Amino acid sequence: MLLLFPSSPLDLLNPGLDSESESANTKLKNLSLVRKAFVPFCRPHIFKSVDILFDYGRSFPSLTELSGLIEKNPLLATYITRVSCKFESPSSKSKDALSLPTLFNLPNVQEFEIQKDGAGLDESDTLYYTDSDRALTWRKIFDHFIKRNLSKISISGMWNPPIFQLFSSPSLKTIELKGCMMQDTISLSAHPIPPNGFNVTRFVGSDLTGFPLSILSCCPRLEELDVVQIEPATGFSSLPEGQSFVPFRHLRSFTSNGDFDCSILCDSARASGLDIFPSLKELSISPVSEDEVPGVNTMFRFARSLNKLYFAVSLDCPKSGSVRVWALFGRTRT
Repeated sequence: MLLLFPSSPLDLLNPGLDSESESANTKLKNLSLVRKAFVPFCRPHIFKSVDILFDYGRSFPSLTELSGLIEKNPLLATYITRVSCKFESPSSKSKDALSLPTLFNLPNVQEFEIQKDGAGLDESDTLYYTDSDRALTWRKIFDHFIKRNLSKISISGMWNPPIFQLFSSPSLKTIELKGCMMQDTISLSAHPIPPNGFNVTRFVGSDLTGFPLSILSCCPRLEELDVVQIEPATGFSSLPEGQSFVPFRHLRSFTSNGDFDCSILCDSARASGLDIFPSLKELSISPVSEDEVPGVNTMFRFARSLNKLYFAVSLDCPKSGSVRVWALFGRTRT
């Protein structure tokens, strides 16, 4: 009989630990404090992801602390693969930016997240992407990381994010946008599209205004699409002539709430000669009211290979009132 022995002490703990959860991170820290022999095995997991809050009312304790740790042990910088930056007052200039080079010298970052701390899109106090903001701390950090070979980027609370620059990144596979407002004049014809399209495979959009949905038709490798509360840009930009790719051929999962007109995607596909979404297996729809979901019938005609349909329905609960639950209708076709 073949016996498999754990290759490291962490292999004994993995069944009970989720390396992405905060509780697991705390357990690993406690473990490394209790027994020094576990330190080399715990550190790569502890420092895998760092979250930094930029508070302009005082210095940056989290970034300063991180800089001090890396200065004492440069190997820690190689463990960090995800960086999240949250800004309380993006429009203010930082008085304490001495530790910023620490972020700029992390060699293995694959995921980057930037967000405005707090709700609302106030032009005077938000991540407002313009040429005049290049000197601000958040802009320096953002400009640095979008030039890196990231695989995933998440942006929350930004005005006019550089959409085409993001989609044009050859390494970026996942783009997540939340609470962003874009110019309503973005056109595909004004930007160069690679001959084989963009490489994005997963897009998540929530609470977006003026988003150019046509750009998704330039992502032939797109597999997952999740759109919630999107107000698309007016008008429809057709694909550039002579493109060698077919949009939405690999789309296998689509999630939408009821205020999104699903027929927009279908029209984009039809304009390129695609009458079905051949790979679409899962469809999740959450209507915001009892009215018909816009374009859902068109989506069903395109989703001929659908296996699972998730539909949010409202149920009356005696104690808490109306409750929305997801219903799985199972395999829709045999």
